[in-house]
Amino acid sequence: MKKAIPAMFAALMVLTAIPNPVNAQDEKREMLNFAKQYQDSYNNKDTTNFMAFYTKDAEEINIDGTTIKGTEAIRASMKNQFENSSEKIKVIPDKSITENDGSVTVTGTYYVTGISRNGEKIEGAGAFTNTLVKNKGRWQISKSILTKM
Repeated sequence: MKKAIPAMFAALMVLTAIPNPVNAQDEKREMLNFAKQYQDSYNNKDTTNFMAFYTKDAEEINIDGTTIKGTEAIRASMKNQFENSSEKIKVIPDKSITENDGSVTVTGTYYVTGISRNGEKIEGAGAFTNTLVKNKGRWQISKSILTKM
């Protein structure tokens, strides 16, 4: 009986370990899909759909250190940005980590190109760290930190 307990424990460990790679693959696919939908919504300047990517109390910390809190403030900022340039973004998630509370921290890079309303060329790149939470079955950004590369 003493030998059976370690064998059962080992079998249990193997069985519980098997779903983890599947879950990690699912999460990676979800994060890639989220990034693609976010990018498309931004590039289409779809403010209404774009705001669905943020929680109501979302916080965005920009490269210059300014902080925007709440969807209404983020909406106003994005509306201004959309109206004053033709910029497009490319979002490339690199890594995602599931936190103990169920949120996911996603890091990656983004690239911005376009023309401002004044005709100035816009080109830039940066890194992001986003905290995503699942709300009613949909991933949303609760915090976004943008930094220089």
